[in-house]
Amino acid sequence: MSARTYNIVLLGLLACFLAVVIHLVVTQEPVSGDLTRVGGLAEHDFGWRGQKARFDPELVRYRKPGQPVVSAQVLVIGDSFSHQSGHGFGWQNHFIARTGLDLLVYHLRGQPADKLLSDPAIRRDPPKLVIYQSAELSLPDHLPRYAGDCALPQERRWAPLPVHPVPYRSKVYERRTTWGGDMKPRIDQAMHVIKLNGFWNTNPARIRLLPLTRGDLFSSRDQTLLVYGYDVPADDWRSLEIEKMACGLRNLKTFVERELGAPFVVLYAPGKLSAYSGYVAGTRPSFAGFIPALIERSGIAAPPVRERLMQAIASGSRDAYLPNDSHWGETGHRIAADALYEYLLSSGLIRPEGAAP
Repeated sequence: MSARTYNIVLLGLLACFLAVVIHLVVTQEPVSGDLTRVGGLAEHDFGWRGQKARFDPELVRYRKPGQPVVSAQVLVIGDSFSHQSGHGFGWQNHFIARTGLDLLVYHLRGQPADKLLSDPAIRRDPPKLVIYQSAELSLPDHLPRYAGDCALPQERRWAPLPVHPVPYRSKVYERRTTWGGDMKPRIDQAMHVIKLNGFWNTNPARIRLLPLTRGDLFSSRDQTLLVYGYDVPADDWRSLEIEKMACGLRNLKTFVERELGAPFVVLYAPGKLSAYSGYVAGTRPSFAGFIPALIERSGIAAPPVRERLMQAIASGSRDAYLPNDSHWGETGHRIAADALYEYLLSSGLIRPEGAAP
């Protein structure tokens, strides 16, 4: 190949590359979902549409990195389902609005729950309620680490916490679909999409796009179900060693109730695939997840979040999970908070203020 031909080919390839970049800069909407970000997918197709309500300001408190460990009436140790402050509609806000309880959230990423709850600051001022929240697919990694004899703690009667609604302010907002005049984030996102979808990417299964049998479950233009690749089980959930998870959960409950003298409640966040499994084309039994099996094996009841979400989805509730994200939308957070409230009420752990104890 002559030098002139080589230069022409090189310039042609560069022009094609720049054309792709310019096209993406002009057409891509700002990324707002973790699934569209990781998958390099278009928010125009998978982003939620319309308006959603948010708390403004939020009622919940988060313990930020570097801040001292402190206690509260209700301690939540949770994952990203409890740390969506950017949206302003976390389940904790809905729960606080109904109960008026002082609630503080710690992230599971920091350290195991039993280590955090052993902190002297918490032991000096124990919480009145501990909520352990976890995404379904994180449970096999987290629960087996809690050591003990796997025995359920003895049943106790707990003094119910008096609760009452509190006022709050909310406003509606829409997903951002324009960049304004700032070019740098446009170019950064364009390069991110090119990188994820280039021929050098050896992990095409990072995000799975699953066809649905219904077209009314999301507000997005594209009604395909987006999930992480690892959310789609290759075989039955029995390979996940449910017994080890059940043992760890019993041990954690025993630790909290014995060491802190506070009731322990587990709040499961079903995987997105589990919640929508009934409407996935070619679904398999394993798609429905393993939360019911874990509840049965552990002997520890839990708020019926999974069942409430599935009921809402069946009745046509849109965006229980955000179409572009692996987490709940505003509707899903509200459903989880209501399920938790009603579970605590029926278990005698809370009572409306003024009601007979």
